[in-house]
Amino acid sequence: MSARRFPCAVPGCGYAAMQSGDLVRHLRTHSGERPFPCAVPGCGYAAAQSAHLVAHARTHSGERPFLCAVPGCGYAAAKSSGLADHARTHSGERPFPCAVPGCGYAAATSSKLVAHIRVHTGEKPYACAVPGCGYAAAQSGQLVRHMRAHTGEKPYACEVPGCGYAAATSGTLVAHMRTHARAGPTFG
Repeated sequence: MSARRFPCAVPGCGYAAMQSGDLVRHLRTHSGERPFPCAVPGCGYAAAQSAHLVAHARTHSGERPFLCAVPGCGYAAAKSSGLADHARTHSGERPFPCAVPGCGYAAATSSKLVAHIRVHTGEKPYACAVPGCGYAAAQSGQLVRHMRAHTGEKPYACEVPGCGYAAATSGTLVAHMRTHARAGPTFG
């Protein structure tokens, strides 16, 4: 095994690279340098590594080259890390445990653990921007659903011909669909 011949000179860092190019990339973590800008006008994103820019470009193109291998799944991700997170939905693996004593919760992704921790802290960082509202949520999706109360948006439409019902949340649509199931088939 070859020695790590290129140590970081930043005091207290301790990083050492086997190749000089790896050290150059590492030093950007200290300097904040991001020499790879996105070419899309108005985007403003810049990356410290060219590979990160390639992954970022997929946010504009919609490309999702990382495909789930589970037959019939059809999931595709823009990043390999997204596919790795998705794979846990099939395996049931939850490698991110909550550190609060007695909780027992474990998450499939680190971001879901961060959201869960707010159950314990009470933190609600997603605040409604409508003046006088005062609503705040622990998760961004909760704020998205809340905003529909202000906008009137109802993106979940009933597919029964002639019904015309639409709901602000998927759960409300599911409850509505039960009314059709109880009423029996419609003939039109």
